[in-house]
Amino acid sequence: MFGYLSVRETVRLYASFHSEYRDVAEVIVDVGLAEQSEVRARDLSGGQLRRLLLAVAIVGMPEIVILDEPSAGLDPEAKRHLLDLIRSLARDGTTVIFSTHDMAEAAQICDRVVIVVAGKVRADGAPADLITGGRSTLTFDVVTEEALTRARSVLSADAVTWSQDARGIHVSYATADPDAALEVLTRDSQIRGRSYRVVSPTLEDLYLSIVRGARETDGRRDADA
Repeated sequence: MFGYLSVRETVRLYASFHSEYRDVAEVIVDVGLAEQSEVRARDLSGGQLRRLLLAVAIVGMPEIVILDEPSAGLDPEAKRHLLDLIRSLARDGTTVIFSTHDMAEAAQICDRVVIVVAGKVRADGAPADLITGGRSTLTFDVVTEEALTRARSVLSADAVTWSQDARGIHVSYATADPDAALEVLTRDSQIRGRSYRVVSPTLEDLYLSIVRGARETDGRRDADA
């Protein structure tokens, strides 16, 4: 990157490296730098410089764009603009590969997610498929300890956690089939549960679960070595 060139000059320079390229002014608008088009690259903020790097990456109409945490350092408005641009590129047939630690962002925009922990691929698939494969949490309240004991007996006790306060006993049950668990609980007259609620996992929940599992596995392997 040439710091003494303006945004417009920089994008025009990189466009000249290609036999076919997008309209320079259009690209500058697309990345949200229209107001900074005459500003030198060295005078841009960190977020603006990231957008300039994206502009020079896409001006040559590449088939594949690889981005390293492109939304890092962007304010919410600029981030939304960036994600809209990535969607637009994808609709036009460009494959966009990017790294991110923002799982909500990945779930929102990606057709395919690969989760890498300690250099190994731990999960690979469409976000919805990965999330569906995870466990949901069924939460409910009971009044008595006898009801809690009964609930644990009809469910998998190891997957049941609970806390207690003045309002009653609050139970959580991790399960891949919350509908079946809910049916069992509501049919049992000894439990008399209330305030049933299913909390579905998010991609971030899955990521954290995979990270914990990888650390535990690697820790056991190290202990056995």
